[in-house]
Amino acid sequence: MDKLNSNVDCQFCNRKFKKSKYLDHLRDTHEYSDDRFLKVIVCFVFECKTK
Repeated sequence: MDKLNSNVDCQFCNRKFKKSKYLDHLRDTHEYSDDRFLKVIVCFVFECKTK
């Protein structure tokens, strides 16, 4: 099973998004490349952190 193709919830707003897509985004903007870190990150809408 390829975990990178599964959906994950944003820890702040519970919005679902594709983990694989977000992993690519993180590789461009952050140091996270390990799937373990993706369990504690937020979605693309970073404004949800301020709610």
